[in-house]
Amino acid sequence: MICQKCHAILPLDALFCHTCGSAVRPAAIGPTQRLPDPPAATGPTQRLPSPPSATPLRDRLLPTPPPGQSSIRQGICPRCHADTIYTDGAWHNRQPQQIWIAAETLGKITHFICRSCGYMESYILDDDARAAIERYWLRLDPSLLTIAQIEDQVRELVRSGLVGTAVSYVQRYLGMSAERAEEYVRSFQ
Repeated sequence: MICQKCHAILPLDALFCHTCGSAVRPAAIGPTQRLPDPPAATGPTQRLPSPPSATPLRDRLLPTPPPGQSSIRQGICPRCHADTIYTDGAWHNRQPQQIWIAAETLGKITHFICRSCGYMESYILDDDARAAIERYWLRLDPSLLTIAQIEDQVRELVRSGLVGTAVSYVQRYLGMSAERAEEYVRSFQ
């Protein structure tokens, strides 16, 4: 389905355009009739203007981020690619949401939310607070990932067309040989 206002490509069950927010009307279903044939050209022909691109301008100007890398802080939702991103950063002068990092250290949390799909990411943007996290918090050891987490990551990499990366990932985290890792990754295709 295509938005009649901005020409964005939409899922068939969309009620609103994720790009411009306009309501989407499904195609009418009912009896059809054949239209009359167009009259034959009798004079010089005119070239019709090209239809507007079905790709929204935002997608032509801003490349899609690599899998696993968010662009929400740049104003584009990594989930639905809408540009309706809001942040509470301006409210931090009033009552910011904070998280305890260490006994005397608080970090301000900044949220980014997509109005179109509800996707949200939260960040601690202060360098000093992030440095305190590095000093006082435990770092997640990727070798402690569960099999389900590894399988989810492999599935996502394969779905994104990054089969070679998926094979390397399986070799690293499951300790498989290259041949066995390739066979394992093929089971996700």
